Amino acid sequence: MMVLDMRAIFARTARQREKMVGMARLPFRSFTTSLCLLVLLATGAACGHRAPRTPRRTQPATPSTLTTTEEPAPLPVAPVSDTTSTAPTPQMSEPERKAAARAAYAEGVQLQEQKDCAKALPRFESAERLFDAPTHLLHIAQCQAATGRLVEAQETYATLSHLGLDKQSPAAFREAQEAGRAEQAKIKPRVPTLRLDTSPSAASLKGLVVQINGTQMPADLVGIARPINPGRYHVTMTAGPGRSASGDIEVKEGEAKALEIKFAK
Repeated sequence: MMVLDMRAIFARTARQREKMVGMARLPFRSFTTSLCLLVLLATGAACGHRAPRTPRRTQPATPSTLTTTEEPAPLPVAPVSDTTSTAPTPQMSEPERKAAARAAYAEGVQLQEQKDCAKALPRFESAERLFDAPTHLLHIAQCQAATGRLVEAQETYATLSHLGLDKQSPAAFREAQEAGRAEQAKIKPRVPTLRLDTSPSAASLKGLVVQINGTQMPADLVGIARPINPGRYHVTMTAGPGRSASGDIEVKEGEAKALEIKFAK
């Protein structure tokens, strides 16, 4: 009996020890399970399990990666400038201009001495554009008068006469001005005049247009004896649709002529 009781006691003690050991293991297993869950959530793979894959977000296509059938808009094109019109004009130095003017003047004098004022005049005009000088103006006026351009010569002499020269000016300039004033007094009587009249009077003609040798002149000059170069002139006048008249006249040096243009009534 004692042996049986001892075996029963040992058996019961062993079962209690195993029970206690099992209970002691329970917290460790719970801790391990909790740790596995944390690692599973953090890394997505623990304890032999793979974490569910999160769907990858797709980035919306940018306009540069989109494929369309539309043609790309043309790039703005800067306007092309006309380099021929905007290019700066080369400027001559003052010594270069004086030298060029002197050369043109010398050629003009040579041609004038040869009685070829038609060719000499452009040389003097070029010299004057390069360098303003009374000597140039004097020869310009002389050549204008020699070629029948008496009105232009008279105005050039007037310009020369009104230049503000003093004793400090070069002697050649003062001599050219004195010579120009003397010649101006001689040319004035040579300049002819022409007065145009109308019938009926110009005041009664509406929309009056006057042309002399194809060049239009102000209608206000009708009735005024104005200076004109010697020559033959064809005068046409119109005063509204279908109303016109014309006339011809020759004017010589020193003459004062008048021409009356008669309109049909």
